[in-house]
Amino acid sequence: MFKSIGGLGNISSILSNMHNIGPKMKEVTVEMREQRIIATAGDGAVEVIINGIGEMQEIRVGDEARGHAHLEIWIIEATNIAGASAKREYAQAIQRVASEMNLNLPGLDSLLGSLTGGA
Repeated sequence: MFKSIGGLGNISSILSNMHNIGPKMKEVTVEMREQRIIATAGDGAVEVIINGIGEMQEIRVGDEARGHAHLEIWIIEATNIAGASAKREYAQAIQRVASEMNLNLPGLDSLLGSLTGGA
């Protein structure tokens, strides 16, 4: 019955930091937008570069891969790998901010895990 009382301090921390959450999340988004994540497929035949929020920045296809039967598969594979990495990095950034702000939010890890597909 009294386990939930321990969360009252957490509520106090959340309320006292409420005005900082928006600017901090904007800061994380700007930081992640500038980050570059690179993934390859087809033994390096295809390279995909996305930013930390999952926006495609660049795709490179090696000359030897142009017209290859697996080119489309390699593009999809590299994009999916990079996207999963971006989700993990963004989740870690959110966890870092929550920790820095002393926001012990119950279920945050579970929520971020579900958003990243457990990646």
